[in-house]
Amino acid sequence: MNLLIKFAYDGTKFSGYQRGNGSNSIEGAILSVLEETRIAGDIKSAARTDRNVSALGNVIMITTNERPDKVLGILNSKISEMVFHSYALVNETFNPRHCVQKKYSYFVSAPPENFEKELQKFAGRHDFRQFCRKDQRNSIRTIDRIDYTEESGGAKVVFYGKSFVWQQLRSIIGYALANPDPDTDPFSLKLKRRMVAPAEPLVLEDIVYEGVKFMPLVSASKQAAIREKMISSVLCERFYAELFTRVYDLDER
Repeated sequence: MNLLIKFAYDGTKFSGYQRGNGSNSIEGAILSVLEETRIAGDIKSAARTDRNVSALGNVIMITTNERPDKVLGILNSKISEMVFHSYALVNETFNPRHCVQKKYSYFVSAPPENFEKELQKFAGRHDFRQFCRKDQRNSIRTIDRIDYTEESGGAKVVFYGKSFVWQQLRSIIGYALANPDPDTDPFSLKLKRRMVAPAEPLVLEDIVYEGVKFMPLVSASKQAAIREKMISSVLCERFYAELFTRVYDLDER
């Protein structure tokens, strides 16, 4: 069967996401356990986050004959700084990269004047070639929505979109933090350099698929053990509160 697994991690504890990216990559750590326990021989990732970017709801897919609760239990017991919290079963043609929407959040401790106004200029369909690190992919992307809320100690920015290119969101944040002329269209400029915001405040909150319902497997009794193994997380209480609120929201439906 094909098993989708939704999981959370503290990105600052790893050398990167993609296997082969340093000695302690997120994909590499997961694959090592799956191969060692003969659960699966490969994984497919929905999103390969940048180094030091964390997640509450990234997704991997594996092909296995083991029960989902056993798979998640083994992964949780063997990998620190990760929480494998929910699952879904899908058919053999499913591609985890083909989602309906991704949701990323970024926390800014001291937003400048006109910060929200600058961010809203990036909503919609644009060519983000000046606001990403170029690779072989098309830089024309659509940001469905950008939400902005002021919180204690700063502001939270939430981006919604089907797909993003390398360093796109951090480049948008970096540009808006520079407090440019509020009457300037950023896509009309010829920038000499990109201003890339730090990776640590960026969190992949969720990935949504059409017709796929994830079932939570993190019970209240397991929270203490998970908190203990991840207590050094730089996201600390904020990380846990958002993760477990999401799990319980799923459980109540």
